Amino acid sequence: MSDRKTLQIKVTGCVRRMGDYELPLGATVSDAVQAADGFGGQGNLPTGVINIRRQTSDGVVGIELNYKLVPADLETTLCDRDTVVVQHDVRQPDSMSSQESAEGA
Repeated sequence: MSDRKTLQIKVTGCVRRMGDYELPLGATVSDAVQAADGFGGQGNLPTGVINIRRQTSDGVVGIELNYKLVPADLETTLCDRDTVVVQHDVRQPDSMSSQESAEGA
């Protein structure tokens, strides 16, 4: 049995500060997002979908959460070496403005 009291978690995607974080045992998705200074960054908006990539003895398993549909998903407990990927809207913020301008003319 391990005596570890922390988890090594990677957070990527639509967060303000992507990176590797050391979180306490029992940390949740919400804790990981908070460690990364919250949602956002680079003008992107989170979609509500978060993927957890978890290494198992059978390979990598993906767990998809949608905190906009199920707010309790943010309280999902993480495991050591999980990667939390916050999905974002892939549209560039300025890409719609020129199309909307053309439609409004």
